[in-house]
Amino acid sequence: MDFYWTGSAAGAKILSIICNQGPISRAALCRITKQARSTMSLQVEQLLQLGLIEEKPIDTDSKAQARTLLKLSEKPGVFLAVFLGLTHFKVALCRTDTTIINFKIERGNMTDGPINILQKVHICITGLLSDENLTQDKIIGLGIALPGPIDYRKGMVSSPLGVVSTWHNYPLKTVLHNQYGCPVIVDNDVHAMALGEQHRGSAKNNNDFIMVKLATGIGASIVADGKLYRGSKGAAGFISHNQVEGNSTPCICGKQGCLEVVAGGAAIARQGMEAIYAGKSPILAQLLQSKPELSEEDRLPQIAKQLPELLSRNIGRVTASDIAIAANMGDSVSFEILQRSARAIGSIMAHQINFNNPSLVILAGPLTKLGDKYLSTIRQVILEKAMPLMTVDLEIKTSQLDDMQGLIGTCLLAQSEYFSFDKIRKQLDANKLRVTKKSN
Repeated sequence: MDFYWTGSAAGAKILSIICNQGPISRAALCRITKQARSTMSLQVEQLLQLGLIEEKPIDTDSKAQARTLLKLSEKPGVFLAVFLGLTHFKVALCRTDTTIINFKIERGNMTDGPINILQKVHICITGLLSDENLTQDKIIGLGIALPGPIDYRKGMVSSPLGVVSTWHNYPLKTVLHNQYGCPVIVDNDVHAMALGEQHRGSAKNNNDFIMVKLATGIGASIVADGKLYRGSKGAAGFISHNQVEGNSTPCICGKQGCLEVVAGGAAIARQGMEAIYAGKSPILAQLLQSKPELSEEDRLPQIAKQLPELLSRNIGRVTASDIAIAANMGDSVSFEILQRSARAIGSIMAHQINFNNPSLVILAGPLTKLGDKYLSTIRQVILEKAMPLMTVDLEIKTSQLDDMQGLIGTCLLAQSEYFSFDKIRKQLDANKLRVTKKSN
């Protein structure tokens, strides 16, 4: 890389390299920055003085000489990462280098609104701090990610539609900053997942990829030339409301045939319930009967008219996983429900691939666990419908991070805010001024 920075800007850039590539040796920093060791060491010493980094030997093979590496210091404190899903949320305590110390997963429906969900999140945070014998003043940054379009600068949801409607224009960033007294950054859930994959997952050495979340809802995130692209309204990659050709299923957005209501996890479950009440799938009906939370009254066929209410209450319903089980048991109706979903996702993704020309597509989320046939159909449709030029070297992978990429990415958001270039530069300038005054 060409290193154009000097003075405090050089120090801030060196810290960003340590953030992204550390632990790292001084020799490696010299190779990356192409600076003389003496010049680079001046910046490193200032970062050490400020307590932002530390230099420690690492464990090595007994036959190899021990190496001393530069890494982010843990003295400043810990980051909080909050990843909100439609029905569950995760909260993690993370070190400054974004490794997760401890985390919790709890139930929480986003339709309950921000006040109720944030109360539950706070209970989790309190428990995590207590478990690690930490106090709230040790929190130095908080990242939070949630579904829907996000006004990244204002730190709030910018959509009055759907399950996030109760979060629309809620001053999330301000509320959390006032509560925890630390910098807060708010972003879309799939954007956070993309950052996690870029940092530790399948996209670690890839500068052009698309992250796709296949869950209750469906979303995508675009990384181009190594940078996350959010768009002017924070809605880049918002494929959930792309229309599926030939489908007229009504959507809450007012249109018909949107990908989410055709192919998302909730849509798959809805189609399964419709098949049960239409008497088309005895196997699914049997799976439904086995659910203990379903009352005898709810099992009666004549309550088909209550289906929308049952689905909204999440009571006595089959899930997308149940549909996959039924398909594996030979149920042709369930198999076709999954195939429709996979074909719709593949078709929409083909358009996205033609437009963005990525070298990698990463699929993540609960729907990726519906079986090899489901995933192979998505891949097949992409290859059929995208231009050959776009797919000749295209890789399509499922995430290997066990649904932790969102937490990792959310912590990276907090880290990027705390160690932002401008903030570090100001700290280095202030430190230089203090040293100058002392010497005078």
